[in-house]
Amino acid sequence: MKSLLICLLFVLISDQLPAFTLNTNIAANFDQDDVMMNVADHTCANNGLTHQEILDLAEEAAEKYWNKAPTSRLRLLRGSTLSVAGAFYTDQLCNTGTNCEPNPDLKYSHDVLISCNDDSTHGTNFPQANLYALTAPNNISGGKIVSSTILLNDRHATLGSVSRNDLLLMMAHELGHAVGLGHSHQDHSIMFFQLGVDKEKLSPDDVEGIGYLYPALQPDLGGSCGTTNHHHDHHHHNSSGLLFFVTTLMAAVGIRLLWGLLGRDK
Repeated sequence: MKSLLICLLFVLISDQLPAFTLNTNIAANFDQDDVMMNVADHTCANNGLTHQEILDLAEEAAEKYWNKAPTSRLRLLRGSTLSVAGAFYTDQLCNTGTNCEPNPDLKYSHDVLISCNDDSTHGTNFPQANLYALTAPNNISGGKIVSSTILLNDRHATLGSVSRNDLLLMMAHELGHAVGLGHSHQDHSIMFFQLGVDKEKLSPDDVEGIGYLYPALQPDLGGSCGTTNHHHDHHHHNSSGLLFFVTTLMAAVGIRLLWGLLGRDK
């Protein structure tokens, strides 16, 4: 009985813990609030996606998901088609397979660059047809992301047969990696490693993760840092304190009840 109660309590507590992870061990993020999403000018010969279709997907994924996070100041914006080195189409993203050591030939100078890639040099990016894309914040300076690279699988024709909705979810997932988020273990999260079920919006875990890396700025209302005496606003100021009090009280009562049950089980 004791072990069952302890396990139940742990499940209740752990269910409230953040599930998001970060894509770097230094919590790197972009320094600017507005990040452009650009596309390399290589022809995607195998998957059939055009540059405009990729830009459309990126823009829609940003507007439907990441740009709607109320906790975040980050805005992902539609960029343009850029002429880049051929290595972005042919080379591997990482020089080593474990703890990715970024290939310096695939570092762009700014923002997010999306490129098709046929992995012809080493064959390590897309060994499987069902691996749709790879992403790395591979240009980092002083703890800040300078640029990230998203590679779309053009070694196989898989993306050409994927539904647009799945392509949209894939792009949203890769953009999350590009701005610094890792995987989440919650299957309803955009950052879950598999597409799975349809996701119409960010999960609370996605919102918490992007807000952690790009916390929304407090509005500048002018005046001093003090509190006004308008009585009709008091419930707004005190709501978080009341929630904390109620949560603390419930936790205390729960612990007392649990303690009583454990005592009876002796």
